[in-house]
Amino acid sequence: MTTPFHCLSQLVYHTNEDCPQGKTIEAGDRQQGKGGKAGCLCCYHLNKAQQKNGGRYGIIKRLLTEKQQQTY
Repeated sequence: MTTPFHCLSQLVYHTNEDCPQGKTIEAGDRQQGKGGKAGCLCCYHLNKAQQKNGGRYGIIKRLLTEKQQQTY
């Protein structure tokens, strides 16, 4: 989860750097804060998944661990 950011051309604000829609915002258009907009559902689900799986790279770590256990 990151500090909320938005741009004028989108209807939502973002809280996750991995959000595909948030990644489309160019640096010059990115503004800090919520801008009076609704929260992005994709960011919400990404944040929940990352919390559940131990952070941003927790999902990858878990999958790698499972794969390693299967090979032994």
